[in-house]
Amino acid sequence: MSDSAPRLHHEDLDAYQAAISFLALAARLFDQFPRGYGSVADQLKRASLSIPLNLAEGYGKRGQLDRARFYDIARGSAHECGALMDASRVLGSVPKVRTGKDAPQSTRRAQREKQKICLEGETLSDALRCTVTS
Repeated sequence: MSDSAPRLHHEDLDAYQAAISFLALAARLFDQFPRGYGSVADQLKRASLSIPLNLAEGYGKRGQLDRARFYDIARGSAHECGALMDASRVLGSVPKVRTGKDAPQSTRRAQREKQKICLEGETLSDALRCTVTS
């Protein structure tokens, strides 16, 4: 008998796997925010957690438009995380949050995961809307 729990189908979504990877990377930043930037850290926590939760909840919806709405929310949260990381860099609130070739490998990986989430989320929600309107 296996010790692992049965796998839920939303876990097979590429966007969900990218969201979990992104959440793990973002979680490393939560405690690095200096005093006075707790609200930014808290917003990053909420937004990064929102992505996999909305993808999973959307996958569980029966109606295609309802499902697409949750995928849109997840994609919006991914964009919000990108903006939070950019704002953190500009404010200098987290020194390790840099972009481009000078960014630490974990930051570049977080950017790639965020892009995957946005692209996959857009594809999922657009496909569902096309199916419903056709």
